Amino acid sequence: MNKKDFSSLLKYYYDLSESSFNNLSDLKIGIDTWIRFSKAMLNSSNEELYNLYLNGLLMQIISKGDVDDLEHHRPNQSVTASANQIVIFLKPLANLLPPINEKPRIPTNKETIRRFQDAWFNLSVHGFAYNSSLYKEHLPDLLRIAHSTPALASEITWNRSETSIEMNTILRRGTSKTTERIHKDILKQVISLKSSNFDDSQLSRPGIMFLSSTLMLEMLRVQTGNCAKALEYMSDPSVIIAKLSPHIAHISQYCASKYADLLLSKNRQLSIDKVTLRLKELFIYCCHRNIDLQNCAFKCVDIILGKIPSALCYEQSSFALLDVLALLFQSIIDADTNEYEPLTQFKSRVTDINLSLSDSYVWRQETLDRFSANATRWVTNSLRICDGDMKSVLSSYVTKADASHRTVNYGVSFALDMASKVLSNDREFFQLQGMQSKRLNTTAGFLSQTPWNTDLKLFESSYSEIVKVRSNLDKKISKFIVMAKEQSRKENLSKELGKLIDEITRAIVVFSIDKIEYVKWIVDLPFLLFDSHSIQHACSNWLGIMNSKPECSPLLLSYILTNFEKTVSDGLGLYSREHDLKDPGFCTMEYLPTNKLVVAHNSKLASSSLKPHLLLIRFLSSHFHATLYRSDHTLNMFTETVIFALKSLKSASLHPFARLSRFEIVNFGCALAKHHILLETSFKYPIINALLDGSLSWFTKEVVTPFGNNKLKVKADYELLTMVAQFFSQMQFRDLEAERKRVILLLFIEDEMKIMNTWINPLNPSVVSPYLINVKLDEKVLTDCYKLDGKLAFNLVSRTEKNGTLSSSLVKTLRSLILKDPFAVSDIPSAVNYICDSDVPAIVCWTPAAPVDAINKFLPPFNRRPLVLQYAMRSIESFDAHLTFFYVPQIVQTVRHDELGYIRRYILETANVSQLFAHQIIWNMSANSFKDEDSTIPDAIKPQLDSIRESMIASFSDQDRAYFEKEFSFFGEVTGISGKLKPFIKKSKPEKKAKIDEEMSKIKVEEGVYLPSNPDGVVIDIDRKSGKPLQSHAKAPFMATFIIKKKKENLIAEEVMNEEEKYEIVKTSAIFKVGDDCRQDVLALQLISMFRTIWMTAGVDVYVFPNRVTATAPGWGIID
Repeated sequence: MNKKDFSSLLKYYYDLSESSFNNLSDLKIGIDTWIRFSKAMLNSSNEELYNLYLNGLLMQIISKGDVDDLEHHRPNQSVTASANQIVIFLKPLANLLPPINEKPRIPTNKETIRRFQDAWFNLSVHGFAYNSSLYKEHLPDLLRIAHSTPALASEITWNRSETSIEMNTILRRGTSKTTERIHKDILKQVISLKSSNFDDSQLSRPGIMFLSSTLMLEMLRVQTGNCAKALEYMSDPSVIIAKLSPHIAHISQYCASKYADLLLSKNRQLSIDKVTLRLKELFIYCCHRNIDLQNCAFKCVDIILGKIPSALCYEQSSFALLDVLALLFQSIIDADTNEYEPLTQFKSRVTDINLSLSDSYVWRQETLDRFSANATRWVTNSLRICDGDMKSVLSSYVTKADASHRTVNYGVSFALDMASKVLSNDREFFQLQGMQSKRLNTTAGFLSQTPWNTDLKLFESSYSEIVKVRSNLDKKISKFIVMAKEQSRKENLSKELGKLIDEITRAIVVFSIDKIEYVKWIVDLPFLLFDSHSIQHACSNWLGIMNSKPECSPLLLSYILTNFEKTVSDGLGLYSREHDLKDPGFCTMEYLPTNKLVVAHNSKLASSSLKPHLLLIRFLSSHFHATLYRSDHTLNMFTETVIFALKSLKSASLHPFARLSRFEIVNFGCALAKHHILLETSFKYPIINALLDGSLSWFTKEVVTPFGNNKLKVKADYELLTMVAQFFSQMQFRDLEAERKRVILLLFIEDEMKIMNTWINPLNPSVVSPYLINVKLDEKVLTDCYKLDGKLAFNLVSRTEKNGTLSSSLVKTLRSLILKDPFAVSDIPSAVNYICDSDVPAIVCWTPAAPVDAINKFLPPFNRRPLVLQYAMRSIESFDAHLTFFYVPQIVQTVRHDELGYIRRYILETANVSQLFAHQIIWNMSANSFKDEDSTIPDAIKPQLDSIRESMIASFSDQDRAYFEKEFSFFGEVTGISGKLKPFIKKSKPEKKAKIDEEMSKIKVEEGVYLPSNPDGVVIDIDRKSGKPLQSHAKAPFMATFIIKKKKENLIAEEVMNEEEKYEIVKTSAIFKVGDDCRQDVLALQLISMFRTIWMTAGVDVYVFPNRVTATAPGWGIID
């Protein structure tokens, strides 16, 4: 049956029920028919017809008693008559909804939700109230309807157009004085239990009806197994505006109390599963932004757990409590990791809880403190009466929380703390609490029950034959090695590796077999993947083996150190330059909004690459201190590996995230050095030199700020630098070269710490203690530094210059040093500025400068220096045309000073390589040919520009010339519309639009054409009716929309996409202006784009969106 026929059928039955109201036999037959029809529709798969029928029944209930005279009392007979009409539709509606022992069918459509709400309001208006005669008479039907009814008020369904409960037309309907008194008495009876100051005279009739319908519905819902829904009402702004929140809070607490009583009375509808689910919902409400709702939620939990403390002895409730604690703590950490763009949504890994929190960090801290205090009380009470079960659940959470990685999970910490408490039910241990000097707990017993302790026992009992064990393990190892070598994306193998490592560990620890082969594999396999998860998991297993089987420890350590050195030699992780940040000047400048996803993606890649070495360094450092006095051989093994690692830092990563890993190695080396200095061993000088060289290798790059907004990382870096500075400031070396390196290193560390101080606290950075670093930069130190490494000297001066404390004598000293030995700094592009005014032949061998710096070298005073011009030409020619495309306006301006013809040659050569570059150059040269917007005053460079344009067009191949003519013809047609609009300047906007639409309909879109302001995409069509005249007194600008095909931005380089998936179709609007000089707009947007690149390269949370403007002729331009 189609929708129209179904609607006609329903209307017929509705009319029939109205006419048969006074005939009881016909009415009974009609109701029976309705019920059978409802049952059939409940099982129907046609959702559209079901919703049509459901909304129809609700409308029938709502429509009864709809009198014209609102707000006045009606006769009781009239109200009763309307109630009797409503009753007809209760059974059909109840049978259309699922029974209370099945899952409710709560609607999500806002219109249906509104009708459910109005239906309940109308029931209250016509005498239905909690425990009233009508309520008791129709209780089974009301229970079933309530089971699938949404909340009568909620922030999710809040109607913003109807902001007041007082204005609700259903609640304002007239009712009898008798009915109103029934509602007031019931409300007074319930609310006065929780509050002694309830005064019904302070409430309006709509307010009373709303509260009464809320009480009735939520008490019905309590009997179906749900007591938490009532709190949702307090999130609705209309409830807050009407000042009904305190009364709703009392109703919610009443519902919670009755709910617990029903469970204690063993009501069939209330299973423990439903109770734990309700507790989970209440725990979430305890974190709500509305403080009144939050207070009420805490009280409701207190009521339920006060009566049923054992309700926490189930995974659903306890896991929810612990996950809420973990998420709240995570939101506090967010203050240091996302300070300027706080996260508000937090999702748990154990349960499906999703918390939506306030962005106030003060509120988050207060909520965590409050929830933690209450959780301690709730769990303690549960432990007192069911100690074993509660600890079992806590143990299960610790296992499932997957906190094996280096993270802080407050839920796990809380679970361990609570499970280890000594309580009164620990009869014997509780008597020891008088020993105040000791902190006693039962952690040992709790941990003995956890799975990680029982795994070995299970393993031992399940494998009886050693041969079988070896055979199984060998097959799994061989299979894994093949999989690891075949799979390019090895992160999918991390879980498999974890299981395999656990099995190998158990075999080594439990069985007396030849362990050498397995000791080798337990080290080699994690290094095969070499990701953070594999190394983290392996470290804990290695330590377990070393502690359980001390005889395996030297061999195991040897394999670990060997593999560590191999990663250094192979240039993996920390020792790879793959993720080093490019100088912003060498990056492609784009007219796009700041893309935080790109920053986050690149940040994650760099962090993932560096983390394995960081974990290994911390593992080795810890194990070194643990085995310090075991043997000289072990000490020498550590020393040789660390020296090798320190020396190799010269080729290690220079990403800001690498600072932590680099100085962890240095700090580890400092600990080793102290020991060798104390013992006067032969490793004393080699490790000191390696430490100095390794530390200084970080400063061979130009200074960069910390990356991203994670202050925890920056604080960790600062603390590590402080420790290294303390070590070297307390040392003085007899060897002159070592002492010079020490002084230079301390100067660098001081500046690095100042930068990080500013980053941690921009408004009030602390000062680095002079007692920590007490050295000064002077000409002698700078000279010594240049002899050691020219890059270090240059960067030392650059850092001092940026701090504003550089003396002119230092600049002179550095310049003289560069002139004497220019090749010491020839791979630093910015160092060339020190010798540009001198004819130093080495300049032609210098590392290319960034495009913007190279272009500046074509301007006075360098435009007559052949060596500088050759360097500038080599620099700009070394870049792809796509990179220099951004600087077309600047390249055109350098023609003014192109006395030796270098720029002319560059333009003509590049134009032959890139047609897009050629077109942009031609448009920009046209825009710069005249000084005024009307093209009457030629610019001094017009002859040179005309000559270059003519030579360029003449050099085009036939194919390039055809493309050029097609593109310029298309663009000329579009911009020509502005000229054709001039006669319409004083006309109305509709007349202008009609003219634009007429002209746009004539334009033919040829294949391959593009907008000058959007060369990254190809125009495939025009929205012919999108033309829009813009406001101007004397000119005729207009806007049009183009359909463009452009390449998608793909974050994951390895992802394979077919040709269709690589492109997307987008609509782009452009403004065409005639008579306005756009060149200043172009320059301003170039600067914004450059800042965008600088900030994105540094991971700074600053959002900009530079749109694109292209000047195409004198006074002509296009704005994206």
